[in-house]
Amino acid sequence: MRDGVERGERRDHKRQRRWEVHGRSLQHVLNAIRQRGKAARRAEPSDDGAQARREALRERTRRRRR
Repeated sequence: MRDGVERGERRDHKRQRRWEVHGRSLQHVLNAIRQRGKAARRAEPSDDGAQARREALRERTRRRRR
C-alpha cells in the first residue's frame, strides 16, 4: 500500500506530487550533465564529471527513499 501511495496511484494530488519530485530529479540529472561539460574544459574532466553524476544520483535516491 505504502509504495502504491509513493508512486501516486491512490490519489490525484499524490500523482501531482510525484511529477513534481520527478521534475526535480530530472533537473539534477541535467545539472550533472552540464557540470560534466564544464569539467571537460578544465584540467581533470573525468573526475569532476563522475563527482557530479554521483551527486545527482545521491539526490535522486535520497528522494526516492523519503
